[in-house]
This record gives sequence, structure tokens and C-alpha cells, in this order.
Amino acid sequence: MTRAARFAYWLVPIAFCIALYWLGLRTWFQQDDFTWLNLRNHVTGFQSLLWALFAPLAQGTFRSFSDRAIFLLFSSLFRLHSAPYRLFVLLNQILNVVLIMLVARKLTKSELSGFLAPLFWLSNIALIIPMSWTSAYNEVQYPTFLLLGFYLFVRYTETGNPRLYWAQWAVFVLGFGSLELNMVYPAIAGLYALLFASRYFRSTLPMLGVSVFFAAIEKSLSGQMGNSYYEMDFHPASLLATFGRHWDILLGISAYGGPAQWPDWLVLLVTAVLTAAILMFVAWQTRSGRWLPLFCVGWFLIVLAPLLPLHNHVIQYYPAIPAIGMAILAAYAMSLAWQRGWANAAMAAALALLYILPSASVVQAGMTYYHDRSVRVRSLVQNVALAKQTNPGKTILIQNVDDDLFWSSVYYLPFRLFGWSDVLLTPDSRSRIKEDPAFPPLDSYFLTPAATAAFLKEGSALVYSVEDGNLRDVTSSYAASYFNGMDSGASPIAVLRP
Repeated sequence: MTRAARFAYWLVPIAFCIALYWLGLRTWFQQDDFTWLNLRNHVTGFQSLLWALFAPLAQGTFRSFSDRAIFLLFSSLFRLHSAPYRLFVLLNQILNVVLIMLVARKLTKSELSGFLAPLFWLSNIALIIPMSWTSAYNEVQYPTFLLLGFYLFVRYTETGNPRLYWAQWAVFVLGFGSLELNMVYPAIAGLYALLFASRYFRSTLPMLGVSVFFAAIEKSLSGQMGNSYYEMDFHPASLLATFGRHWDILLGISAYGGPAQWPDWLVLLVTAVLTAAILMFVAWQTRSGRWLPLFCVGWFLIVLAPLLPLHNHVIQYYPAIPAIGMAILAAYAMSLAWQRGWANAAMAAALALLYILPSASVVQAGMTYYHDRSVRVRSLVQNVALAKQTNPGKTILIQNVDDDLFWSSVYYLPFRLFGWSDVLLTPDSRSRIKEDPAFPPLDSYFLTPAATAAFLKEGSALVYSVEDGNLRDVTSSYAASYFNGMDSGASPIAVLRP
């Protein structure tokens, strides 16, 4: 391979990553981002810093490196400028691309597989949210720990060098600060050892003990999670149903077929074809005594397994890390097909495109959606901040907030970042918000009708309406309509309700 070809070999997957996810660089904060951005306001000294970094938060998780450190550090340096956060995420993902190439080349002994594996992974729709939402950065950061640790272990089994083994241990322990899913790593290393390097299997057992210990500590400190989203169901039927939903996300056909107005039978057919191709390839290779496809499927199942009991909480990004194993499997299948002549290569390429083209299309649409939503969130926060600065001491009431804008911004109290607790929604806005029974009541987000009347009479509140991404001062017209409704005997909320 020439120097230019070698350069292109490593550059093309990186360029593919940037081409798919560049819009994430322009995506602003949303949802839980505001909770983590506000964490800095709780740090007043060394003791509170330790609490912010290591106390169990967010459903009892630790995630000191992925959730806490990045927001504490970047909010101190860059405040509410989102571009540095997003650039950091993209650079980390580029590192993951390189690591997947290294791992795939090592496992498959094929340069073609090393080239294709990141392309398959990057095309997966499970990466949309991590690449557009900073609070999901753990789904980008943890693969770095997982891939690096596993690569070191594979090298250790090849060389017997104890320094590689202990370096893997260091990466493994640090991985607990990124994502609690790190508990599954010993099972991945153990499966690899059983299939390819059995004499090293016993070296994975101490790590399994650490995972069990960490799981016990996390369970004892986290307590009950507090809503039905995290209810666990271990019945086989429930586990299989949840697995099916994750499998749909992995293949991406359902997500593409709906907007493309495919008939249901076509979505099912394409999903069945891809599923059958995967199962047949794994079965064929396993019967032939080639264990790599079985290991790749094992990777997918091992990493996904802790998520299967969460039957009420199937999120699009959950298969992102499990999908690494399936990406390596697909790349390996392509490399074998390439070696077996044009007919096999053409068939494999057709199957690959049947996955990549719809999935990449969904990725592009998803990145656009989260970018556009974040623009609305930024406009709301910045315009409210301007209104508060222009009218100090005034309560700000916001009208015409729709359900999506509420749950992507207002619910997470973005105005606490500025120390404001007097930014509320008008009482008539409540009809536009769909309450979630898994969350506490939303009463505190809306000013009561009585308080609204009092504030408007006193002139201590201003009312702004969300219109075309901006805020318009409608205090006078709102007050007139509100009091006219009261004078007529009708509910002012009914009068103002759109």
C-alpha cells in the first residue's frame, strides 16, 4: 500500500464521521444539559467539588468523567458557548474510529475489515443522540475505554507482556468513571479468551470480581430510581420484546421506513432479510470452526444484556456501544465475500447498502432535528435572558410554549443558570403540555391564575409569546384579554387558550 493509499485508508473513515455528524458542532444545549451546566453553581470549595464529581446522581450513577468533569470544566472555561463541548465530542468520536479500526484489523486480520468496521458503526442510528446531545457524551466516551482496554488485552494474549495486562487493568478501572456499563467488560474479555486464547481466561476473573463489587456498591448507594421508566422486568417474554425493539434500532429499517412511507410489509421484509443474513453467516462460520462471528454477536449481547430488563426505557442510543460488535461482524463478512469472487462481493455489498443507505439517511434527518430543536431552545433562553436584563425585578411569563420546547428546555430549568426562579409559563399554556405520569406534577412550572391576575394588576410581570423562534412582548394584549375574560364571567384561561 502506497503512502497516499495508507493516508486515505485512515482518513476516509474519519471524513465519513465528520460528514455524518458535523451538524453536531452547531447544536446547542438541551434537556439534561442544563442540569449538568448548573452543577458548577453548587461547587463552592474542595468538598463540594468532590461531591459534584463523585456523589451518585442521575439515577444513582457516578460517571465522573463523562457527565461531571466535562460540564464542570467546560462550563468554567466556555460558559454557554456550546461549540467547544461539541468539538470535544467529535474529536473523541474520531479517536473511537481509529480504535475500532485497530481492533477490527487485529481480530479479522484484514485491512478491508478495519476500513469498513467504523463505516458500519458510524452509520448506526443509535449514534444520533450522542453526537447531538452533550449529556449523552458517555455513549461516545465509554467506547474509548472499552476499545482501548480490549485492544490491550488482545495484545497481551499475543505477547504475554504483563505491562499490557496491567495497562488494561488501569483502563478498566478508569472506565467506571465513564459509564456503569463498564461492568460488562470482563465478560467480553473472558469470551475472547475462551474462544481464542483459553490460557488467559483465568486472568479475566479478577476483573469480574471488581465488576460485581462495583455493582453492589452502586446498588447500595443509588437507592430506588423513583419512576416507572427504570422498572425492571426479567420475564422472558418482556426481555425478548425489549430485545426486539433494540434490534429494530440496530438495523434502522423501521426508523427509515416510517418517514419514507414504506408499507409495513416492506419494513418487515427488509428487516427479516438483514436478520436472516446475519444469522446465516454466523451459523455458517461457527459450523466451520471460525469463532469470530460468534464473538461479535457475543459482544452485542453482553453489552446489551444489562439494558434488557428496562422494558419501559428503550432509548435510541442504547444500542450504540453494543453495535460495535455487529459493525466488526459486518466488516468481516464483507472481507470474506470480497475474497470469494465478484458474485459474493456484490451480494454482500447489496446487503451492506440495504443497511447503510437508510440508516445514514435517518442519521442526517436526526442530526437536523436535534440541531433545529436546539436553535429553538437557544432562542428561548437568550431572549428570556435579554428580557430579564432589560427589565430587572420583573417576573417573566412565557406563553405559547409547545410540548417539544417545554420538554427540551423549560422542564430542565435553564434559567437557574442565571439564578432566576421567576421565569414561569402562563396558566393557559398548560393545555399544550403533555404530562408524563412517570414524572412529578408540573404545577411549579406554571403561574396560577390568581397569581397571574395579581402580578398583571401590580405591573410586576411581563408576558412574552414564543413566535417563530423569537419572543414578542404581549403584556398589554394578554392582560386585556385576561381581565376581559374575568369580567365576562368566563375562565380567563379558556379565553386565552389557543
